[in-house]
Amino acid sequence: MIALKTFEIRLPMRKNNLKYVFFGTPDFAAQILEKLILNNYPPSLIVCNPDKPTGRKKIITPPPVKKIAIKYGLEYYQPERLSFTEFKSKLGDSNNFGIVAAYGKIIPETILNLFNMGIIGIHPSLLPQYRGPSPIQSAILNGDLKTGISLFVLDNKMDHGKILASESIPIKDSDNFLDLQNKLADLGANLIIKILPKFLDGEIILKEQNEEMATYTKKFTSQDAFIEPVEIEKAINGDKKSALAVLRKINAFCLEPGAWTILEKPLRIKSIDLPPQKRIKLIKARIVNEKLEILSFQIEGKRQINILNS
Repeated sequence: MIALKTFEIRLPMRKNNLKYVFFGTPDFAAQILEKLILNNYPPSLIVCNPDKPTGRKKIITPPPVKKIAIKYGLEYYQPERLSFTEFKSKLGDSNNFGIVAAYGKIIPETILNLFNMGIIGIHPSLLPQYRGPSPIQSAILNGDLKTGISLFVLDNKMDHGKILASESIPIKDSDNFLDLQNKLADLGANLIIKILPKFLDGEIILKEQNEEMATYTKKFTSQDAFIEPVEIEKAINGDKKSALAVLRKINAFCLEPGAWTILEKPLRIKSIDLPPQKRIKLIKARIVNEKLEILSFQIEGKRQINILNS
């Protein structure tokens, strides 16, 4: 545990001595965690994934949730795997519920059973749609007009438990993964803060998910983010269907794994010629008059190029 320095942020007062455990790892979870803390709901324990090497130099880096824990001087725990015995010893006797947001590991049923009131999951989709690891990317790829946040009580199946509350937001054509992730994290934080008092007082009526409406997502690979060069050419030349499909891939995979292509022949973008037989990462684009405009890209081995628009 890293000690607080005098210039670090003071932890807000905990409401009614409330104690709970927060499970989460990436930016989506960190954004929710910090808003909980700033609204006087700091957890008594934060569980996140271990530090890992990142970037080209493989520098060991703490996950975003750990950074929030350190910022506010909160206890954190980073197991490679959740051990019942070790976790129970850290939990103590006064944590009656948990909150999980993009933790990245399965929480065993034995640990779920340690919480008298259960664990609330914050999932970035309108469950039972898009259960699983990539709901935001899947909604963008499918051209959905809206998405949302679902709060549910975890059970022993993936994103399957009873719903506490949900709220939707529209998806714009300009929204990429990071845009939508930030909007949904903010929505999720506001929703959990709003319903927590009612949940703790037992005033919420839980609603079963409709299994007939359930859909599932997968973890995307680099190959999923490949765009056929013929589709790019059609999109640039005004084929509306291709333009939308290419834009959605660029938006969905802007962070990981990154939309990319290998051209069969040179392609001119404004005054720049994209070379063939080189991997090209497509970072940002838009549609104007049904034509795709590529605004940012990176040729393999070179720096990112941002095209200034007139």
